[in-house]
This record gives sequence, C-alpha cells and structure tokens, in this order.
Amino acid sequence: MRTITKSNLKRLIAQRDEAKLLGFDKVASNLTEQIGTSNTRDDADAYQYDYSDLKKEVQSSLWDAAVRAQDFYGKFADARGIQDLIEKQAEDFINSIKHETGSVVGAYESPVPGEEEVIEVRENE
Repeated sequence: MRTITKSNLKRLIAQRDEAKLLGFDKVASNLTEQIGTSNTRDDADAYQYDYSDLKKEVQSSLWDAAVRAQDFYGKFADARGIQDLIEKQAEDFINSIKHETGSVVGAYESPVPGEEEVIEVRENE
C-alpha cells in the first residue's frame, strides 16, 4: 500500500481543520476520510514512486468508479472505450494536479541519467 509522509499527513489535518472552521463540510469530510485511510512513513524514509506508478494508481481508481457508475445504470459499456476514457481522464487529472501544485517532476522519482541534484539557495531578504 502507498504511504504519505508524516509531514503531508499534518498538512492534510491542518487543511481539514481549516475547512471545518470555514464551513466547507464536503472538503472537511473528504479530508477526514483520507486522513483515516492514509498510512504514513517518516519524512526521511527512502521511497520510490514514479510517474508510471501514479498513472497506474489513478487509472485503477477510475476503473473502480467506472464499474460503480455502470452498475448504477445497470448497463456496461465496451471495456475498450472505457479504457480509452480512463487513460484520458487520468492524464487530465494528473496534469491538473501538477498545475495546481506548480510541480514539474515527482518528488520520489528516480533521477534520470545525467540529472544532477540541484540545491536551491535563498538569501535573506
């Protein structure tokens, strides 16, 4: 099972508490569910999770939703069409999250050949 860092769990808890305070009940409820089901790891623990892992996991979640929706309507569509839809939706979803977080590369991906570790240095303002 995938894990999140303890720091990220604390962020989820803070976001949940803020959502409760602001009356965003749906957000607070969904964050509470995620907090309850998320296993954690220490921030310093070694962890590898690349783009293909993320894509596979998102697609699996979308397949779960597709089966639920088809069962709800009592009819099933052609699985090849559903696969195409899921691949597109997963890509769109991941790109939207990437945009929202201002990310370029996943935090746990292995470095590509020739990639050097870059250390950001900020001077006091």
